[in-house]
Amino acid sequence: MSISEDQGLPLIESIQSSDASAFAEASDHPQAAQGQTAAAKKRLRFERLASHFPPGQFIRYIVVGVWNTAFGYSTFAAFYYLIHRHNIPAAYVYAQIIAAFINVSVAFLGYKWFVFKTKGNYLREWLKGMAVYGSSFLPALLMLPLLIKALEYGLHLKGSAPYIANALLTSFSVIYSFIGHKKITFRVPPEQEMSESPSTDDSIT
Repeated sequence: MSISEDQGLPLIESIQSSDASAFAEASDHPQAAQGQTAAAKKRLRFERLASHFPPGQFIRYIVVGVWNTAFGYSTFAAFYYLIHRHNIPAAYVYAQIIAAFINVSVAFLGYKWFVFKTKGNYLREWLKGMAVYGSSFLPALLMLPLLIKALEYGLHLKGSAPYIANALLTSFSVIYSFIGHKKITFRVPPEQEMSESPSTDDSIT
């Protein structure tokens, strides 16, 4: 069967058009693939980050953390008031140190009993908890005078600067302490975690 010139021209144009479309699609494919790869990487990073914060456990941590924050801030304010009234220089440093030992022990019991719910090993876990708190306490202790001076000279806050500075540093330590306690203080061995997983309320099905 022969193809006339009138029939052949549209056929050629159709082939050329389909080839051009295929070429354009092929040209766009690397960008689409790159976009999908970037989205997958973002999703993977989010999933890895979310895996550190089991919903049930993290909610309990926030509830206990609210109590710990209120208790810790109250002890700091009380000790600062008592020490400052005797005109002792750098009263906020002494108040921070004294209050820290009380606050750490109270927070440890709250996290152990109500958040991570581990069994026994009080001394070992308390020592690990001290290590976690110590790794954040020392930098916070060094930052406290700098932050107070910044509030005093930057925002012209005098008497309230120590209270505001301590509140800011406390809020930044929340996430750090949760991860530290989960991965170090109250870390559950993988085999034990797998055996207890069906009865836990920390995962979403």
